Amino acid sequence: MVSNYDRIFEEITAEANRVATESGLPVDPLIELVMEIVNTEDRHRIRQIDVNKDIENMITTTAMDLLRD
Repeated sequence: MVSNYDRIFEEITAEANRVATESGLPVDPLIELVMEIVNTEDRHRIRQIDVNKDIENMITTTAMDLLRD
């Protein structure tokens, strides 16, 4: 039996590979970013956090890291 995490990871990996191929972006940072967003959303269900601000910061950090490379 496949866990939800494994299923989500497989779907994200497949989509990240598609996006990376079309955009020329590296796939690993895309997977890491989306999995962090999923984890943040999951934590939000347990405890109230500022999801939008956290996700915005994650996206900005990833974009800046990609620009530096």
